[in-house]
Amino acid sequence: LVNLPPLFTGGFISTDLRFPEDLPSYWTDATAALDARPHDSRVLELPGSDFAAYRWGQTQDPVTPGLMDRPWVGRELTAFGTPGSVDLVRALDRRAQEGVFDAAAVAPVARLLAAGDVLVRNDTQYERYRGPRPRTLWPQLAGAAGLGATTTYGAPVRNTADPRRPMLDEVELATPPSVPDPAPLATRAVPEPNAIVGAKPAAGATVIAGDGEGLVDAAAAGLVEPSRLVTY
Repeated sequence: LVNLPPLFTGGFISTDLRFPEDLPSYWTDATAALDARPHDSRVLELPGSDFAAYRWGQTQDPVTPGLMDRPWVGRELTAFGTPGSVDLVRALDRRAQEGVFDAAAVAPVARLLAAGDVLVRNDTQYERYRGPRPRTLWPQLAGAAGLGATTTYGAPVRNTADPRRPMLDEVELATPPSVPDPAPLATRAVPEPNAIVGAKPAAGATVIAGDGEGLVDAAAAGLVEPSRLVTY
């Protein structure tokens, strides 16, 4: 009893590792709205995470695909998709993770991925996997050119890192206190996404001498027209 007090104090399993029975209403509201839109396009979820660790609980897998029938694409630890598409999604997300994000790439890449909406999750335990801070990433996505209307879900609240995993670093210190707190979830519409299944003429194709990293760079520079065929 002395050596293992968590066994009788109820602390053997950390509270942030318990699977919640009920989800926050803003999650069910957001996914219901996304599911009500036409299913001829996907939902691109940003930012990625190794496992789904939300501020309200840990679910291991992302909850979005289980809450809607609409096709979904996102970057998790497990690769979902073919090598080319996985490489492209990881290249887009890597920039957000490493603080070199160029929001200008989001719209053309989302269109290439046949995503009609971008879902931004700001309620993650970002300190667990050293992910991007919501207060620094969301302003970039909120101002990203080429995207449509923005819809927020839930009341804005400060997403504070767990004191056991402090993230008081150069990114945190460089973020002005005046930067507002984002809503837990937000969506941005993507105009004219590519069809999930379609065909394009080979004439006039855009050829990328590289991989997903080069394609994201080219998209950010305005050199990619998603309606044309893109090949590596």
